[in-house]
Amino acid sequence: MKQAYILVEDIYEDMEFWYPYYRLQEAGFNVTVVAPEKGKTYTSKHGYPAVSEIAAAKANPKTPAVLIVPGGYA
Repeated sequence: MKQAYILVEDIYEDMEFWYPYYRLQEAGFNVTVVAPEKGKTYTSKHGYPAVSEIAAAKANPKTPAVLIVPGGYA
């Protein structure tokens, strides 16, 4: 399965995170949420939560075929 990383940080742009997240899953990608801290909940500009699955410091930059950087502070 192809791997995708999507970055998240507080005050992320909702549609720039969630739209690619679900479209990549539909396309057969394993989507991993990457943030400064693993397991932390990050809140969007409109209050939607996203929980990180891996800390950025632990993410292997060679792993993903796709990297999404949504607007906000990601």
